[in-house]
Amino acid sequence: FEEQRRQQAHHWMYETIEQRLRDDFFADADVEAAQAEVEDAVLEGRLSSVAAAERLLSVYRDPSE
Repeated sequence: FEEQRRQQAHHWMYETIEQRLRDDFFADADVEAAQAEVEDAVLEGRLSSVAAAERLLSVYRDPSE
């Protein structure tokens, strides 16, 4: 039982980190500004989903790019 509780705590630690990072990412004004253009490029086949994700992550990490 205790081992299961420790494993759950470990799991929830990473779930919390992922959720907070996701929330922070999508709340970022620079990401929000770039998101529609990048989504359109993916939907129109001008940009792969991986390239789009990398572009948005780049905007998040370094807004001056």
